[in-house]
Formats: sequence, structure tokens, C-alpha cells
Amino acid sequence: ANVMAVRMAHWMALGWLVLRVQGVQMDPHRNNVEYVRAAASPTLPDDHPALVGHRRQGEHVPEQVHLGFGNGKDMVVSWVYDGKDKETFQTVHYGVKSGEYTAEKRAEHVVQYACEVDPCRGYLSGHIMHARLDDASLIQPGKEVFYRIGKSGDEEFSFVVPPRPGDQVPMTISVVGDMGQTNNSLATLRHMEADEADVAMIVGDLSYADGDQTRWDSWSRMIQPLASRIPWLTTEGNHEMEIGVGGSWYVAYQSRFWIPGKVEPQTSAPYNPPFNEWEVLVNPPDFGEDAGLYHTYTVGPVKFIMLGTYTAYDKSSSQYKWLAKVLGRIDRTLTPWVVVGMHAPFYNTNFAHQMEANAMKVFLEDLLYYSGVDIVFAGHVHAYERTHQVYNDKLNSCAPTYITIGDGGNREGLEGGYYWPQPDWSAFREASYGHGKLKVENATHAHWEWVRNDDGDANSADSTWIVREPQCSTAVPFSNGVHAIV
Repeated sequence: ANVMAVRMAHWMALGWLVLRVQGVQMDPHRNNVEYVRAAASPTLPDDHPALVGHRRQGEHVPEQVHLGFGNGKDMVVSWVYDGKDKETFQTVHYGVKSGEYTAEKRAEHVVQYACEVDPCRGYLSGHIMHARLDDASLIQPGKEVFYRIGKSGDEEFSFVVPPRPGDQVPMTISVVGDMGQTNNSLATLRHMEADEADVAMIVGDLSYADGDQTRWDSWSRMIQPLASRIPWLTTEGNHEMEIGVGGSWYVAYQSRFWIPGKVEPQTSAPYNPPFNEWEVLVNPPDFGEDAGLYHTYTVGPVKFIMLGTYTAYDKSSSQYKWLAKVLGRIDRTLTPWVVVGMHAPFYNTNFAHQMEANAMKVFLEDLLYYSGVDIVFAGHVHAYERTHQVYNDKLNSCAPTYITIGDGGNREGLEGGYYWPQPDWSAFREASYGHGKLKVENATHAHWEWVRNDDGDANSADSTWIVREPQCSTAVPFSNGVHAIV
């Protein structure tokens, strides 16, 4: 019954699309701006300085350093060490003065994984380590914390502790998707660094390793200058679906990123041979909450909910039930903003990836709308598009704003074709590389800006104010902390 329900939803969505576009001309060009966009660029070579980082030939040092969130009162530092003396580099030393470390925390979780399938046969990862920095006297919002990995580590990092859940303070979020590791990716990263954000959010398709596990290592070195300074919130995309590597679906993604709110690392998503990528789109397996393919975390006034496009989402699924509970328990007086991230977009006027998230939309759009979700970010389509507030394909002043931000720079290039005429719910669309910046000013106003990569320079190409209407957040009553739509 579950399989049939998902497939019926998919075909209902397909039927809607056919009716929607009958007789409609297709515009092969981008909309709104006369601009000669950057061409696709190949994956950078292994020895590119940005992919090598501080690593020197034959040297073993802590690398691929990045930050994540713990349980609300701590910060997680993750890194990789591929030498034999891992004990030397298994502890983070930290403090509030450069070079003076008053606390230390040993990595609680250390993992390695191997690959015995092409194209990574024979690969063995370094020791992937995660340490939760939890000294309450140091991990205080607004404090700058300096840290070093191992007493003999030759590089010092620092971060400013983000706002605690419920803190009513302005905050900035950098948003990106489908990044990869190209010259265009490097331009995007430079522009993200200029945001001086509190948090970075990436909505899937991170490294474009596609099975080549050395490319996870090089991508993680590439993002280290930014990821070691601000925490990243992630969700998986189809390019994280490296079926069979390490006997799992997402072993690299799950091993390298600590899922916020977890005290223990997520469980693996075992490889199930009967499934292929297309089957996962129309009838994804239910990996369960512990797999970490969907999760939630609150930073300051914003509740972030990262959904899994490639794990089950119908009403009987673990994800649907989890999402209903999460939405039903939000106190909008403490966290007025609710921001959702996923990989494939619900609203998309580009030729690329039409219909792919429509079954998910059939099951989840009502839940997002009636819970007063404010913004939904997605990637997958290699272009930028922002909607007006829309629900059930109609303008609605209480609905979310949907933003596709799959233009981070990957090697596959941009998707420049759009359906025409532009629907009334589509506010702005353009196929160019870039990223977005969301600045939450207060409980009702946030400013959104899309920053286009103009020949490597940052250019504000689209911006708008997103205004919350508090009465829209209480459209459906709650019962025992569970949304009434369940």
C-alpha cells in the first residue's frame, strides 16, 4: 500500500504538469537579466593549491577541519588525520585567547571506512574524528574561541559561538547548493566568506565525488578555510548517494558530518541492491531517523529543518511522522522563523529535474504550509529561482517562499532553459553561478539577497524582504505537541 501511495502521488503530480504546460512555449533562455554567464568548468586537478590546503608532500597533519552543532550547548569540531600516530592528534585544545588553551576535548568518535568497489577500490579513509567542545565557560554566544588539534598542531583556528536556541538577535546565514570543486566553486566560497555569516547551509550535492573518495578529501580541504570558522548545516543530495561504497548508501556523507542534536553518530544506511537512483526518486526506502538523513537544529531565532529527498516521506514514513512532531512542537515566541532545506525543489520552472520532487510535494506541502514554514531552500537544479509566497501552485500570503539555489559551481554546468510564460508565483529566475545570504533582522523581517558570480566578482542580482505574518503560524491547532494534520 505504501509503494502504491507513493507512485500514485507521483503520477498525480505528473498529470498536473502535463495539463499545466500544454500549449505553453518553452523559453530556452534565462529570464530577467541580459548577462553572459560563466561556462561550466571542470573539477580542479588534485594538486590545485585550494585542494591541497596546507598539506605538504608526505606529511601527515590534521586536515579537512570543519564545524558543526552538537546538542544546543556545544560545538562539534570534525577533522581527518591519516597518520599512524592518531593519538597525538585526537584532542582539541581550546580557549578564548589566541595561543592560550584552557580546555581540551578528546574526539569521542573516530571512524575509518574502506571502499572495495570502483571507482574507489582500495581506498581507505583517514581517521575521521569528531569532538564536542562543551566547556560552558568558553562556549558562550558571541565569544571567539581559538582552537588547535593536537598539542603539536601547527595551525590555529577560531570561531565565534553562534546564538543559542531562542536568542532573539540578528543573524546571517549563507546558503548554497550543488557546490562541487571547480573554479566556479572557489568563486562562490570567496563570496560566502565575505558574508561574515553565523551559519552556512548547503542543500545537498556537496563534493561531486561520485564514488571517488579522494574527492571527498580534496573538497573538504577546499572548504576548510570557511568551514573551520562557521558551522555548516547540511542535507544529502543525489550525488551523496554513492551506492555500495563501504557497504552503505551514504558512507562518506554520514562518516564525515556530525548531525546536529545527536549525542552519538548516525547509523549507516545499508546498501540494498534492488534499489537504483530512479526507484529512490519515486519510492525511496525508509532509512529511519537514526540515519541522520533528516534533522533539525535551532540557532537563535531560527528553527532549521533539513529534510531528506531520498528517504521515505509518505504519511506512514518515519520522516513524515518526525516532521509532524517537530513542526507541532515549535514555540514561535522563542523561534519565530522556520527555515527548511531539502535537495530537490517543490517549485521549479526550469526544464531540468521537472517532476522529481512532486511526489514529495504531494505528501509534505500541506504540512509545511499549515505549520507556517517561512522559507524552503532547495538545490538540484543548477540555476537560481525565487518564488513569491505560494501554496498549491497559487499565490498565498501565508505560504512559504521557495528558493532554488543549486548554482554553487559544480562541474556539470548551468541549466539555462525555462518554461514560458513565467508563472505568476515565480518572482525571479536566472541560470548563473552564485549563492544566497539571508539576514534575519527580527521576529518578523528577514532580508534575502542572491549574490551572482560575475566573472569571479560578487554582484547582488536579486534581493527582497521576507516578512512574517505571525497569525499565519497558527493556522492549524496542535494536540499533545503533534500537528493536527497527522
